[in-house]
This record gives sequence, structure tokens and C-alpha cells, in this order.
Amino acid sequence: MNQLVKELERRDFPRVRRRLPCSLLIGGRCHPATVRDLSANGFFVETDADLRRGNGVIVTVSAPDGARFLLETYVPRNPTLARCTPYRVQTGVGLQVEDPPECYLRWVEKFGS
Repeated sequence: MNQLVKELERRDFPRVRRRLPCSLLIGGRCHPATVRDLSANGFFVETDADLRRGNGVIVTVSAPDGARFLLETYVPRNPTLARCTPYRVQTGVGLQVEDPPECYLRWVEKFGS
């Protein structure tokens, strides 16, 4: 990893790149989404749901190993604009997990190794 990338990567918790199906419960409505990367205290989800800074979101994540988590999250900053990839446009938002349960923390640690 070059020095610039190391300097830019200042997250407290390392990210694990995974693609996992999830559901977002926002204001009583359920929205399909996909986790793109995750860490012990948050994750980035690809979604078309309209989210704003401060919104509370209940997330249900289903993992390939059969684990399933119901997590209380919130939007800590304004959502990112659409990002272009070579194949399509992605929209999404980073979510921060409020008081993650121990089983989730162990699962993320295992998933990242």
C-alpha cells in the first residue's frame, strides 16, 4: 500500500469488502439494499432509499454462513453522491452501528480474517 493511501485511510476500524444482501427499515418502510463493505462500527450500503444525515435505520444483514443480524444504525454524515464505476452508477450511504452486539463484533472479526 502506498503512503498516500495509508494517510487517507484513517478509519478506526478496518473495513472488510463483502457483498451481502440486507434490508433497511426507514420510517416504517422496508427497502432492499446490499452491504458493500463493513467494519465493527459501520458499513456502506448500496441503496436507492432516500436517506439524510441523522436518519435512524434498522438494518437486517444476512450472511453466507447463516448468521443474521438486526442492527440499529444511523446516517452520520450526508450520503455520497452517485459514484460511477466502469459498469454502472452506484448510490449508497455509510451507516454507523449504534452499540453493536458482541455476536456481531465476533462475526465481523471472523469474516475479516
